[in-house]
Amino acid sequence: MTNAIRKRKAKTWIKTYEGTDIITDYRNYFKGVDVACAVWELKEIGYQFEPDYEKSVLNAEESRIEQIHRNKEKRNKNKLNQSNTFQNDFQDDNFYYIAGSSGGVLYGVQWWEMGL
Repeated sequence: MTNAIRKRKAKTWIKTYEGTDIITDYRNYFKGVDVACAVWELKEIGYQFEPDYEKSVLNAEESRIEQIHRNKEKRNKNKLNQSNTFQNDFQDDNFYYIAGSSGGVLYGVQWWEMGL
């Protein structure tokens, strides 16, 4: 749905709106609209927000997005650490894959056997 069509429908929707969280309800009614877009479109059709409400909602959304990015970076860092652990535990200068050890002597697939 385009912005113009959504705003035209929103003018009708807002006349019958009786909820308490207009931004969330707007986003649920018009699927795919983010918080900033909902605030902007509601203001464009003439909705008046309570003082500081708009700023607090936008700040909360920004914090939520930052948290998502921090969690993603943390997961990526953990994956990288896990892959490095695998390489360090199961590889060395002589062995491509260390299958185990017997009496302190390593056995497995050597680099030259892999053609590397």
